[in-house]
Amino acid sequence: MSVQPAAARRDRRPPSRHLPGDLGRVLRESLRFVHGPVVLVTVTQPGEFDNLTAAKRWRALNGRLRVELDRRYGLHPPRIVARVAQRQRRGADHLHCVYLARTPDQRERVRAWVEAYREFASVYGLGFVDDPFRLRRGRDGQMRDMVFEQPEIAGAYLGRYLAGGQLERFLSASDTSWRVFWVSPELLKASGWSLERCRWVRQGWHVAAGTWRGSAGPFGGLVTRLPSWWFRPDDRDWVMSVIGSSASSVGNVRGGTGGPAAGADGDGREAGAPAGGRGPAPKRTERRRRREAIAAGRSGRTAS
Repeated sequence: MSVQPAAARRDRRPPSRHLPGDLGRVLRESLRFVHGPVVLVTVTQPGEFDNLTAAKRWRALNGRLRVELDRRYGLHPPRIVARVAQRQRRGADHLHCVYLARTPDQRERVRAWVEAYREFASVYGLGFVDDPFRLRRGRDGQMRDMVFEQPEIAGAYLGRYLAGGQLERFLSASDTSWRVFWVSPELLKASGWSLERCRWVRQGWHVAAGTWRGSAGPFGGLVTRLPSWWFRPDDRDWVMSVIGSSASSVGNVRGGTGGPAAGADGDGREAGAPAGGRGPAPKRTERRRRREAIAAGRSGRTAS
């Protein structure tokens, strides 16, 4: 039996249900639990590159650097806590990595790692690495380094590399090997945030606003209109705390039973409704209420 190449299998990947803001939110909220400064390091590929093998070569290089740092200096590699992959205009993928720099020891490990990287990068087909401690002139003309005293600001900075269609461009490519982003599992657990919970929050805005219309798809009419997390008390309380509401305040939201209305998408939005869930209730809801009121009046007259 023939096996299709990886590139052909990637071409059939379904579109991502997550938004660039989701990834940025997870990065910000997770890095908020890092106590102390972090540094941002950018790793590139050379003029001639191969995106499909970039991740494999990156792992091999880090293994080599681990050995060299221990042999030369008796140091462990710096600890990475997050990274984001980005596709450059020329088509080459590169990484933006966040390393801990809270102590003099951690900063020394970053410096030694950058020095060793520059020595061995060409052997593994990787390119330039940015020195995070070097001062460079920003767009505003000010000199600054890539040391962030507040780690959540580094998370917001990383989120910019996913906006403006860059996330969609990376996910639609068939020759990627790096994950679009990675966050330390310890930080994800501490923050409680994940891509799935970002979708819950968007759905929670619609539930609280009364615009939730259930799930789309051929079986949408067979399931409850409220999302599944609503019936798990811990998850429901977490979502309500994020959006600043309480379960009792939205308990009378219409749409607790039955199937979805036509035009609903995966976030429970009406077709054309804003993604944030904070927009006004659609006119369709008001028309439906008037029709129900008229029908109720007719049934009352008939009974009398």
